Amino acid sequence: MNFTRGQFADFRKIVDDKANLNFEILNVGAGHAIAKKHYEILVVNCFDTKDRSELSSRAASVEAKVTSAVNLAIVSALKDFRPDIYLSGFLDYLIFPFDEHEVIYRLHAAASLRECSVRDYRHSSDEMVERACAYMETRLDQPISICELSSAVGTNRNTLNSKFNKEFGLAPIGWHRERRLQRAADLIQNTNDPISKISGEVGFTDSNNFSTAFRKTHGVPPRHYRKMKHAQNLMTKSKDRQNYSG
Repeated sequence: MNFTRGQFADFRKIVDDKANLNFEILNVGAGHAIAKKHYEILVVNCFDTKDRSELSSRAASVEAKVTSAVNLAIVSALKDFRPDIYLSGFLDYLIFPFDEHEVIYRLHAAASLRECSVRDYRHSSDEMVERACAYMETRLDQPISICELSSAVGTNRNTLNSKFNKEFGLAPIGWHRERRLQRAADLIQNTNDPISKISGEVGFTDSNNFSTAFRKTHGVPPRHYRKMKHAQNLMTKSKDRQNYSG
């Protein structure tokens, strides 16, 4: 059940004019989501629910639609079953009629909680993007196709391309190529392996193509990069010895 027109108008005014959260309110069917960056706080109308069973049902229907959201329930000030709210799967609640200060406080608290939780992600708080990145990280020794990647994460190429461009400003295959070249840079700097061997270990069968791609990303050819990094390491070690002796 969506907000009534009066509820939505009151809520929107507080969020837009007072909360200073830079949120966008989205209609998601069984409530309204407030989207910020890569996560959502979902504010769900439970004004008409009669008991914990109905609250649980409302929470479940919402979580099925937006699995990454923090959920807040809107409840009536005339009904005192607020303990049931937490047992039903909601993080917190808002009482209607709305109190401006309560709305602001509870939204900020929910935003802080959600922001902490998304930091657990290595690459992205978008679960599909994170899965795609994890898949590509295990395949830095080979090129992959967008069709293979889309199939691996259970989506289509257009959706995946759109999500990656929004997140990184790159298509998935471009992101994978950058990670392969970063892996190459790490190997060049930290091992004495031949450049030809390293190029094969990051999925380049042609050393000339590898050198061109590496220079485009890192600004210098692979051999120059190794000399430069070795010189920097020697300089750092020399300074450390001087500081230790001093």
